[in-house]
Amino acid sequence: MSELLRCEDLTVHYPIRAGLGRRGRSVVRAVDGVSLRLDAGRTTALVGESGCGKSSLARALLQLERHTRGTVLLDGRPVGTGVGIAEFRRSVQVVFQDPYASLDPRMSVGRSIEEPLRAFRLGDATARGRRVGEVLERVGLRASDARRYPHEFSGGQRQRIAIARALAPNPRLVVCDEAVSALDVSVQAQIVALLREVQAESGLAYLFVSHDLGIVRQVADTVAVMYLGRLVEHNGVEELYTSPRHPYTEALLSAVPVADPDVERSRERIILAGQIPSPARPPAGCRFHTRCPRVQPRCETEPPDLLPLPPSGTTACHFPLEPVTHKHTEEPHDG
Repeated sequence: MSELLRCEDLTVHYPIRAGLGRRGRSVVRAVDGVSLRLDAGRTTALVGESGCGKSSLARALLQLERHTRGTVLLDGRPVGTGVGIAEFRRSVQVVFQDPYASLDPRMSVGRSIEEPLRAFRLGDATARGRRVGEVLERVGLRASDARRYPHEFSGGQRQRIAIARALAPNPRLVVCDEAVSALDVSVQAQIVALLREVQAESGLAYLFVSHDLGIVRQVADTVAVMYLGRLVEHNGVEELYTSPRHPYTEALLSAVPVADPDVERSRERIILAGQIPSPARPPAGCRFHTRCPRVQPRCETEPPDLLPLPPSGTTACHFPLEPVTHKHTEEPHDG
């Protein structure tokens, strides 16, 4: 696996204006010292509850949000100094959540898809038109759809168009920021299948930002779990789903529905007490300690370091859960 994009100590703080009863400056700590590696041709999912900082981290990686501290590197080169912004934007594209808001209603579909090609000065008008037709057909639409307008398409078709626009300049990484959460379940499955097909063909990498852990298991190679601006666990998808090591990850997974009704009825749901603390006033020590069912005195005062997990994961917990061991037995074969 070769590294494509990496952030080191990435931090995004939003200043809060002083108001009645407030003294001095304070900030919302949306992202607070996150380091994350994305590999070429692989999918990393970023998960957590609403307000945990997922989208702020994604926007900072995309250079759409100015970060307070830290570095973003493409191919080991710092973005902005070692890598120019134009080169970075061509290499890293995005698909947003709302397919109704991400396309200009006054632009034809073809013009919207051609826009990044024009911005990066890729090809002449003939070559750009040919590329628009190619990506439309790749996402399951017709080349002739380029003449139509967004209002003539369904939500699922609009998201296919948004994906086509992201694919047009041949990026190496696409950030999918809740890209399927606004779609019906059947359409979600179609878009997920499309994303996987494109990845298999082109070696594209994805950062898949989502709160839906059921979808994440279908698409991800690795999963990074955020809580209150920090990463608390990062591991391979099967390792994380079958043997979570952080109590927060365990609680999130306990809420994922299981298709087997007997298993669903018998399994235990972990209900976390209390609300997520304000990112403007995060708790001391481990930020999860105010809701953690396994909290101990050390958790209230000492922030946990990231501990290594085999084979290549990490967790930020003073008292991580014991790994689940799985016994593999050979299934009997008929005949």
